[in-house]
Amino acid sequence: MKDVLKKHWEGWIDTELPALGGKTPRDAVQTKDGQEAVQTLLQDIENSDMNSSISVSQQPYVDWARQELGLLNA
Repeated sequence: MKDVLKKHWEGWIDTELPALGGKTPRDAVQTKDGQEAVQTLLQDIENSDMNSSISVSQQPYVDWARQELGLLNA
């Protein structure tokens, strides 16, 4: 399961998402509005993860995505 999640997250940051107007998270974070939108998506994922019955937390991958996208101090 961890390998599946790792692969998903590695691809996620370069996937065009409707929630970001068709931009990838990597492209979206180039603007302030995009940073806020990506942060909101990541927060939604964290909230869903806390209520999930899945035994593997996505938190390490969300943290990795924030670091990879330069959002740790944004």
